[in-house]
Amino acid sequence: MVLAGVALLVVPWMARNQAQAGTFTISTNLGVTLSGAYCDEVFRPGARYGGWSNDCALTGVLDPSLDARPPGPDRDLAVDRSGRDTARRFAEDHAGDLPGVAVARVQRLWSLGHNADQMRWDVFETGHAQLQRVGRYLHWLLLPFALVGVVVLPRERWRSWVLVALPAVTTTLSATVVYGSPRLRAVVEPTIALFAAAGMVWMWSRLARRPSLAAEMGALGEAATTETAPAGGEPAAEAGNRGQ
Repeated sequence: MVLAGVALLVVPWMARNQAQAGTFTISTNLGVTLSGAYCDEVFRPGARYGGWSNDCALTGVLDPSLDARPPGPDRDLAVDRSGRDTARRFAEDHAGDLPGVAVARVQRLWSLGHNADQMRWDVFETGHAQLQRVGRYLHWLLLPFALVGVVVLPRERWRSWVLVALPAVTTTLSATVVYGSPRLRAVVEPTIALFAAAGMVWMWSRLARRPSLAAEMGALGEAATTETAPAGGEPAAEAGNRGQ
């Protein structure tokens, strides 16, 4: 059912591209995206590690032979193809670096690493430094509760949560292949909120059923008094004084 819905939305657009540009594709931006994600700047441990480089994106698709072509679908497809080829060659030449880069991309996606550089990049893209910081803090606040929600949800009801959890899985896989950025996490925010709500409700219910600390201390005190009292019920100190 889900795949059928996706096909219903995507296939007409791909058919239009086939009619207009002669290729059954979704977009011609993949080449630029990949060339900016597969280059020395983002594969080398440093500020842009696991991220995306605008400079790499430009140099990856700059083929002098393309300048002679008039603007239009043919040129767009050629630029896209050039960027994809550049990224593929770079990935093949640096296959040993891919695991580390993939980890860095996932860290950037979930704001679990490289936060200083990613914050500068996000502020550059949006121009709203304060909103970016508030969003980052809110994400860090909700994420632990969301993890609790994932753990405590009844296993027999997981089928009803598959569609809710699916965006988190697909977005993480996408970031692993392309690049990591919190803005790619936008589609996952409802998932985080729902699982965080489940975690909060579970934790609150556990706390509500738990006796107060004062009641626990009082019960412990009564138990200790009962254990130290003699069989006749008198406190131990008074029993000792009367024996003298």
